[in-house]
Amino acid sequence: RKYNRVRTNSRIRIDSKIVLKEKQSSFVLLNQDKKVVSEIAFDGCTEYSYSGKRCDFILYLKDLAKPYLVFIELKGNNLLKAIKQIEESIEYFKSFSSEKKYAYSITSKSPISSSDIQNEKMRLRKKNIIFDTKNRLMEKNYNEH
Repeated sequence: RKYNRVRTNSRIRIDSKIVLKEKQSSFVLLNQDKKVVSEIAFDGCTEYSYSGKRCDFILYLKDLAKPYLVFIELKGNNLLKAIKQIEESIEYFKSFSSEKKYAYSITSKSPISSSDIQNEKMRLRKKNIIFDTKNRLMEKNYNEH
């Protein structure tokens, strides 16, 4: 698979506000205590030998009682494709010790009906994936995880 952008693998962030943005979609992690966050730009990263679908970013929150991975997909309007990218990325990191995985898709347009979104959330929850989606901008507090 060819990627239209190349990003470095990861970087350590201690910002009070970590902003991930692509076109018209943004995810903001509010990190008031400036805890250490590892940001992995997974899609387009050549440092992982993985050829499947990838979400855009993965945040590793390790200053919690139990560390978590947060999978983020910034998308136009195809939420089902975003979910597929997130699920394949989670599968790649399945050996990670976290029981729960958090996954967020931020779209630039409302992609599918709210009942379909609720069904997807329930399906993912059965896989221990806490999923949420929002249009254009999503803000989450570090301690929500």
